Amino acid sequence: MGALDWEFTHVHVYASDPEATVAWLTDGVGGEVASEHQHPGYPKATNVRLGGQVVQVRGRRDAERFEPAGPRSYGIDHIGLSVPDLEAALAELRARGVEPVTEFEQGFSIPPGIAFLRGPDDLWIEIVPTAWS
Repeated sequence: MGALDWEFTHVHVYASDPEATVAWLTDGVGGEVASEHQHPGYPKATNVRLGGQVVQVRGRRDAERFEPAGPRSYGIDHIGLSVPDLEAALAELRARGVEPVTEFEQGFSIPPGIAFLRGPDDLWIEIVPTAWS
């Protein structure tokens, strides 16, 4: 059996407030809206290009039931990005009003040289220097 010819397409985020999440990903974190679409019976989906990949954000359909965001759990945990200069990136994020998290709620600190950002609905982004990736 041969290898499958995969191409990564997106990370899908269900948001309690899609506009706030898209604003955080664009105005706060520096992504850009690549496209928007709406299929019949679904809320609008917005594709945000972030770090060369697509984060697709949409709200809840009437038939869907989601729990409020809460403690970290098993499953997809965060989006990982790398930047050439972590300190410069953190300075730009702070200028945009996005403050990195320095300690997780479980009481352990984030290792030096890594930054985590916490967005709406506990959407987490990890940032590391390009040299690490």
